[in-house]
Amino acid sequence: MFEMSEVLSRNVVTGIRCQDIQTGLQNCTVHEFETLLKVGMAARLAVHIRGGDAIPYKSLKDCAALLFDINKLIFDGVVDLLEEVEFARVIGSGESKTVVPTVPYFDDMYESLGEVAKNKGLNELEQISIELVNRIAACPQEKSKIASSLGIKPSDMNRVVLIGKAGSYVNEFDVKGVNLLVSPLYFAEKPEEFAQVVKKYGEATVAKVLNLFRQNQGWPLAKLIKGQEIGGVKIDKDEFEISKAIIRHYCPIIS
Repeated sequence: MFEMSEVLSRNVVTGIRCQDIQTGLQNCTVHEFETLLKVGMAARLAVHIRGGDAIPYKSLKDCAALLFDINKLIFDGVVDLLEEVEFARVIGSGESKTVVPTVPYFDDMYESLGEVAKNKGLNELEQISIELVNRIAACPQEKSKIASSLGIKPSDMNRVVLIGKAGSYVNEFDVKGVNLLVSPLYFAEKPEEFAQVVKKYGEATVAKVLNLFRQNQGWPLAKLIKGQEIGGVKIDKDEFEISKAIIRHYCPIIS
């Protein structure tokens, strides 16, 4: 139904975005989300126990409730999910019960969790939220264009944006009558100014320049300015202006 990253697999993207969304919503109640939040909780817990020693079950439950807002009533289910994907083993019983972490690293971890999310079933609003966060993580985008390209009702789009704002993983700005959505997870500094750059030059052009920067991290600033190129790729006048805006955005001391 929805497009995902060309670089990361659909399952990896799903696992990562479930974690992003659950982290933002950890102090919120969202009745429409179930599988998404459970997988997100499992991802956060897995990241923090990965590589660690055996942990007393009760201690882990207490810490998860305090630090990650994983309700004690659903903690058992989250650990069951980790066992299901072989990220943990629970040994012993009663007060002596212990969790032994067996969590793999990055892609393997998110691939498995994304697969679980798919198998358990994500409802439409969960799918929309995952795709929305994935798209605006790459570049701020017009709200109406996202809704149109995904073929979703305005009411559903408004609902997932409202939830995203509550979880602080979606920002919405009106730029000259156009509603632009920005991810504060990836564009935390002056997001409104960055939204204005997108409105001026267009999503596709800004996304192209951002991808060039991502693919050529550490590219010398002098080469960019003198040769108007990034990683050997020539950029036109608009792309050069976008590059300067991005540099000012992330390095405000550079004029």
